[in-house]
Amino acid sequence: KDRDDLPQVKIAAAALDPLGLPVSTVAVAGNHADDPLYLPEIQKVQRAFGPGGKTYVGDGKMAALGTRAYVASTHDYYLCPLSEKQLSQEERRALLQPVWRGQQPLQPVYRPQATPAQEPELVAEGFAVEVVVPAEVNEHLMQWTERRWLVRSVAFATGQQQRLEKR
Repeated sequence: KDRDDLPQVKIAAAALDPLGLPVSTVAVAGNHADDPLYLPEIQKVQRAFGPGGKTYVGDGKMAALGTRAYVASTHDYYLCPLSEKQLSQEERRALLQPVWRGQQPLQPVYRPQATPAQEPELVAEGFAVEVVVPAEVNEHLMQWTERRWLVRSVAFATGQQQRLEKR
């Protein structure tokens, strides 16, 4: 991205997990936006395997409302982070208020142990809220319930704390 003299390419891929078996790929010029690449690939997968019951995992670009609405409308699922465009800083703070007041318990997340003797390692903690999301898909208004996880990564928080102390 930092070199204008080199060609840029984006590759979107769908793969079966846990095999990593490629199901669909597309390569486009690097000056295209990511957002429009998701739906055609999802539709290819649905044509091959049928709609319903599959989970699509993507980055923040996959979190565009139109993509999430389409996936929900076909009875499939998605997992992706929501940026401030989808969940504003004010909304996030409002969701975190009960945590800061000690009213919202956090669920710990531990790294799986390699051996029974190994101590469990806390890697994150968080909680979930359910939100009804309305959107239009193919000129039809629909709504679905989205489970949103607010998670604090121990490693990220530790790194932030160390950088703060260094400054």
